[in-house]
Amino acid sequence: MIYNGIDLNFVCRDYLSSLQLLCLCEGLKPLIRLNAYVDQLELYKNFCQQNSLSYYISAYKIIDKDGRIGFSSKKDWTFQESAQGYHYIYLAKDPTLLKSDLDNISDRDFGKLLGYPECCLDAYDCNVNQVRMNKIDFTALTIESSDPASFYVNTLIRYFRYALIQHFPCSVECADSLKMGEQVYTLLQEKYPQIANQFRNQLTCFAIHLGETEIYYANDFTESVSPYGKRIKFSTIKYIQKNELYKDLMEFKEVEIISPRIIKIGDKVVTGEYLRTIIYK
Repeated sequence: MIYNGIDLNFVCRDYLSSLQLLCLCEGLKPLIRLNAYVDQLELYKNFCQQNSLSYYISAYKIIDKDGRIGFSSKKDWTFQESAQGYHYIYLAKDPTLLKSDLDNISDRDFGKLLGYPECCLDAYDCNVNQVRMNKIDFTALTIESSDPASFYVNTLIRYFRYALIQHFPCSVECADSLKMGEQVYTLLQEKYPQIANQFRNQLTCFAIHLGETEIYYANDFTESVSPYGKRIKFSTIKYIQKNELYKDLMEFKEVEIISPRIIKIGDKVVTGEYLRTIIYK
């Protein structure tokens, strides 16, 4: 992903962060926050200087306890001098956006700075304690039917470094969130069509959620009607960690969806308070 002669992936080290930086440079985002290890800081500083961006580096470092960088609910903060962890680096075209106390800003005020929809900020405030206490993803609280959703608002597989929006939509039908996702995808299509196709191919999927470490998805799936509701067949499934459910999925390579919260794999019925299934198209 080359921008003004600079490889964004070399600076950011992954497509998801590179996409955020692209959106900032192209005016789709007013402010972004990225993870930056010490050896990345000079790269970011040089990029900002060459592209008329301002930046602020957090006064502390973050350590993810479970190793899932950027999306873990298990974080520790440590002093700058520590050899471990990464900084947050905040980047903006407008330097006044960096004058807030970003090290101590509330989630809601920070969401406003990032340009997130008000309805989604409300939903976040209502659900954040439940999400953290039960170790689930916000998506589990926004899926209420088996109807397909747009890949524009697929945030469930951001754990695998693919997403077009960086906030949690209040619902998969949120008009503001869908618009933001479409704008980002259109930008990718215009600038990097091959990468846009890669994002769409990954974000178009059948996904299962049981918890923040139990998320599975398949891109090569087919749908058909079953006696129980809908049958999904696939050849492989992607996962965060292997467990008994993963083994069952790979053994039978099909799931029967009885409801968004009840699935059948072989002879086994799987249910749970936060089990959700969804198809993104």
